[in-house]
Amino acid sequence: MISAISAAELADTPISPNTDTAHAHYHALLSITTSRISSIATALGFLSGVSVLALLIIPVTLMGGTTSSLRLAVGVSAIWWAVFTIPAWRGLPGGSKTKSSDHGGNGIGLSQGWKRVGGMIKPSEIRQLPNLFTFLLAWIFLSDGMSFPGQFNGLKADDYR
Repeated sequence: MISAISAAELADTPISPNTDTAHAHYHALLSITTSRISSIATALGFLSGVSVLALLIIPVTLMGGTTSSLRLAVGVSAIWWAVFTIPAWRGLPGGSKTKSSDHGGNGIGLSQGWKRVGGMIKPSEIRQLPNLFTFLLAWIFLSDGMSFPGQFNGLKADDYR
């Protein structure tokens, strides 16, 4: 079993080449590195999206919160999303080209995918990935709170118009 706090710590660990340990060491280092890259990219993507939305408060406020200002904000957000999706679309490798029986398109059927997700939600998996499950639980509450704001303060949907 390989345990390390960081990719640097794992990379500095001496190993003997051509062993099972070297193979496991390589895959652990690869996993940590790709996880870090993915985490940073996700964080930058969220920061970018929140930043443009924060900047869009300016025209919405200057235009008095009119429908036109909101349309402008939604339009700029859509353009921002589309433009910055292009590098990911062009630069990331595609999935498997085999067709699945459930029309998933990536070799894993829809039902197989849900079975894999269900298999991850086991106490042993939760213990192995506590930060992931803490994040997902927090995200559930955060997204519900943002989706139904009137639900918590007694307002109805009509009160927002």
